[in-house]
Amino acid sequence: MTRLSLKNALVSYEQLAETPSRRDGMSQQKENLIRRYACQLIQSAGILLKSPQVVMATAQVLVNRFYYVSSIYQSDLRAIVLGAFLLASKAEEHPQRISSIITVFDALIKMHRGLTTNVLERHESEYEVMKNEMVEGELQIMKKYLK
Repeated sequence: MTRLSLKNALVSYEQLAETPSRRDGMSQQKENLIRRYACQLIQSAGILLKSPQVVMATAQVLVNRFYYVSSIYQSDLRAIVLGAFLLASKAEEHPQRISSIITVFDALIKMHRGLTTNVLERHESEYEVMKNEMVEGELQIMKKYLK
């Protein structure tokens, strides 16, 4: 069993101190707020989709690690969150239907914004947009980890 310590940390002190988002001018407070929102969104979606906690935790780790090497300003948060959830559900062998993920995340985002939460249908253009974002987010995450 590998033990984590400060000698083999996954994120260096430099990465913790100065993230790409902070280099682009985002305050630490705003960055933390956005990261927290992303994690809450993943947690809520996972509960509604009846995913195991390990899927939600993996997706949250993927999002946070992604933003230690990429700026929030230079990537679409919704795409990264969707992609991380899809990737985590595959990696943890609890895959979800893409349509289910999109429907749940769409409803949660609308609720957060105070909008009405009608069910997003597959034939709607917004469904296609979110589907493409999910795939793009998944690819962006994999590209960052495979470097």
